[in-house]
Amino acid sequence: MHRRHFIGLCAAGAAQSSLTNAMQAVQVARQAVDVSWLTSVPKVELHLHLEGAMPKSTLWELITKYGGDPLILTREDLDRALIYRDFKSFLRMWVWMIR
Repeated sequence: MHRRHFIGLCAAGAAQSSLTNAMQAVQVARQAVDVSWLTSVPKVELHLHLEGAMPKSTLWELITKYGGDPLILTREDLDRALIYRDFKSFLRMWVWMIR
């Protein structure tokens, strides 16, 4: 075997080994960074404003103490006012509540 051919085979083997190691490293990195499983995990609300965390009973006390919306005469009215079906109605309710 000629020296040049031998060195070429050694270099090819080293390159293949390095390529295999690199590919394994990439697979490990992908597994470490792959967060696609996150879409299947139930979500929680991590950020709440004080107004959003206020118990209904506290809000009712503030309404009765300081007045408020003339359409909210009972606790049942308050319960109905705090129901929202989409983000737009949530924003309307939130603006109403912070007034």
